[in-house]
Amino acid sequence: MTGCQAFEIHFVRYLAAKQSVDDRSLNHCVWRRLISALSSPEAARSLRLLEIGAGIGAMLERLLEQVSFSDLNYTLLDTNAACLEESRRRITQRAIRNGYEPVRRNDGALQIATERGQQLISFLHADIFDFIRAGDPAPGWDVILAHAFMDLVDCGALLPDLCRRLKAGGLLHLSLNYDGETIFLPVLDNGFDRHIVELYHQSMDARIVQGRPSGDRYTGRHLLAHVAAAGAELLAAGSSDWVVFPRAHRYFADEAYFLHAILHTVEAELRHHRDLDSRRFAAWIAHRHHQVETGELIYIAKNLDLLARIGNVSFA
Repeated sequence: MTGCQAFEIHFVRYLAAKQSVDDRSLNHCVWRRLISALSSPEAARSLRLLEIGAGIGAMLERLLEQVSFSDLNYTLLDTNAACLEESRRRITQRAIRNGYEPVRRNDGALQIATERGQQLISFLHADIFDFIRAGDPAPGWDVILAHAFMDLVDCGALLPDLCRRLKAGGLLHLSLNYDGETIFLPVLDNGFDRHIVELYHQSMDARIVQGRPSGDRYTGRHLLAHVAAAGAELLAAGSSDWVVFPRAHRYFADEAYFLHAILHTVEAELRHHRDLDSRRFAAWIAHRHHQVETGELIYIAKNLDLLARIGNVSFA
């Protein structure tokens, strides 16, 4: 790796590479509160869960590892068809490893019969705003999940619509929401390092996707107020920081790829920035890529997790 020009993000691999990072970053208290709710006797019925920005299905895999669902109706929604296909492949393989025979229906959904009941896993290729506009406005979901997603959309506009589609007592789990701090270590040039991060944060604040605002640097803390404004009760919240570091100059699993992808994202966002010396920035990016290759770079990003509830009736 000689710098940013030698790297191109393969998004499916990036999501797989960050799975181990996310696994250890999820806030333990928030996660246990969700798992406890889904495992309660009151939840031992057919549950309808919707995950937006579902990626390759890592969150569903985490839930299946820890919750013995009876009947489960789980919809993975994403705009990336390749990610949804990978999630279908991974869930199929997981079911087979566990001794089940998944049946692929004509609509692409997977039907899995377990000793506890039926699992219906659906895959929806759609934009969440389009999905909301086209869908039934009546409440219908027991749980809505969004993992590393709300900081990529106009969460203030989206959150009330999500809450309206939850049943009374339904749960909203919003995890890994970026919250304003990125750190690359060791420090190369404190002033220049800080300048790069500040410009990167500014790009988050100004980002427009498909004509809509797309998150900001403080999405995590802003969600605390948005949840209350949407009429939901905050049940749990806590930090879920990404911390990636080498041991004996090697990274765990495929986390070196994850770091290269982060650096590539920063470079792609800022390479033509008028307030950044292009040659100095290119050298900075190349040096950081080299630090990944030699097992020296430490990366930290601050995130927040939240769990909220709609209405008074609950299985939480």
